[in-house]
Amino acid sequence: LYYRESQKFSLGGLFFIAAIGCPAAIFIGGVYALAVYWIPFVFLHILFLYLAGYGLGFMANLLVVFNRVRNTAVNLLTGLSLGVTALYAYWVSWLYLASERQLFLLDPFKIQAFVALLAEQGGQSIQRRGRSFDIPAEMTAAAWLGEALILIGMAVYFGYKPARSRAFCEACQQWMSPLESLLPLKPAGDEQTFKQELEQGEWQRYLNLGVSEHGDIDCIVSHGLGCESCDARLLTVQSVFFSRDRKGKEKQRVKSIVHRLKIMPEQWVSITSRYGITPADEADMPVTESTLANESL
Repeated sequence: LYYRESQKFSLGGLFFIAAIGCPAAIFIGGVYALAVYWIPFVFLHILFLYLAGYGLGFMANLLVVFNRVRNTAVNLLTGLSLGVTALYAYWVSWLYLASERQLFLLDPFKIQAFVALLAEQGGQSIQRRGRSFDIPAEMTAAAWLGEALILIGMAVYFGYKPARSRAFCEACQQWMSPLESLLPLKPAGDEQTFKQELEQGEWQRYLNLGVSEHGDIDCIVSHGLGCESCDARLLTVQSVFFSRDRKGKEKQRVKSIVHRLKIMPEQWVSITSRYGITPADEADMPVTESTLANESL
């Protein structure tokens, strides 16, 4: 009934990921080290860390998609390996710069020992209003550990999540693409029964829901994926509930009803003929996260 990843990948694809990903990670780690060393502003260091992590994740996702990897473990390991490689390159470069180009360590165990020694001694200080404040050794160690976890974690997260949002057509050996946007619909009532009806191919209730109106606090949002070379179609249907916090900011809670349900092409035609968004509808729709985001596909 539902789309499932085939868990397939190729050895050639793994070689390509290693051949392109490792040099890219070394470059990102080196540039990050240069930026941290030459620009002595903590807040900018946080920005550089985010950019480095996001860049690694983007590269991991690009490599996974280009090599048509549909294996969850390989997706995760790609981001993990790029993150670890970039962290290694960062410390090699930073130690080289901080030692005034006297210390060029390549052995990861020696780097680990030297960094641990630096952490024990502290060696960090903050300049504020002409005064220097030393950072305790424990805080320095915690900061460096947090930096490593954030860098690697972002590489894994931003590498895995976009790849996980895709679907692959095994018959045509290509990634599926998002289909036409659909209007938000009125609530379905008993969602469990509604889910069973969709799984059994009973579409009458779905087609009779009607379009959600402005001001409704909950609605049904649908997204589709399809193969450009064949009739493969996948449908995701979500229930979205809107609320506002004390500051008046809009919040939403999303609950999946069906996720990547396999449907027939004629069923998708029936859905789009009734709920497909025209240019006039799109201009009239409120701009909310629920109507624009399809990240859960």
